[in-house]
Amino acid sequence: KEEDAAEEERLDSTADRMSRDDYKAISEEGISLEEYNIERLDRALQRIKTQRTVKEKNLAGQKENLDKKTEEIEKMADYNGVTKKIVQKLIDSNLPVTEANIIKIANVMELASAALQMSDKAMNYLVKNNLKPTIENIYKAQYSGSDSQKKEITDEVFTSLQGQISEIINNAGLEVNKENTESARWLLNHQLPLTENTLWAYRDLSLIKNNTQEEAVLEKTVEAFAAGKAPESASLGIAA
Repeated sequence: KEEDAAEEERLDSTADRMSRDDYKAISEEGISLEEYNIERLDRALQRIKTQRTVKEKNLAGQKENLDKKTEEIEKMADYNGVTKKIVQKLIDSNLPVTEANIIKIANVMELASAALQMSDKAMNYLVKNNLKPTIENIYKAQYSGSDSQKKEITDEVFTSLQGQISEIINNAGLEVNKENTESARWLLNHQLPLTENTLWAYRDLSLIKNNTQEEAVLEKTVEAFAAGKAPESASLGIAA
């Protein structure tokens, strides 16, 4: 009777310490409570509670680290405007939000601003050398290379070339309209060969120059970074 009383007391003690979550965790191990003896059930309950405590401590530690990082980020000078957008984009892309990463992306964003002031000289340099419209290439083209060799052709000459120009535009899969005809004329005026490739290249650069938005630049920059590439290697190309 004394043994039965002790066993019952231990059972009551174990039951008193078992929460609904404990019961669920033990049941999910594939063994019903009826199959446990008191000693085994007590050990299982202790193990589950210990695991939960460790997990909660780990989560608390992770939260503390995240709160600390967030606090550090918020203390950074200029935690507003572009910097705030960079932070959010890094978070959305599951990338570490560190001061180094923020500065890296911000510097590339600064380089990309050159795309908004792309000169004829820069566009000529990119088309002539068949360079992709990456942030790095556009920036270099803006501040290097030879002067644009511009020599406008006469209306008479341009009119005489209309048949060939229209054929090249069509072969490029573009519509023969004023915009694409003017693009062809720009290439000829800058002493560049008029081909399907150069026509698309100039069209792409024109779209970048006239339609580049900060959000799109940030998106492509972080996308390249997330793919393991240098952020400045991100292409701003719009055309297909």
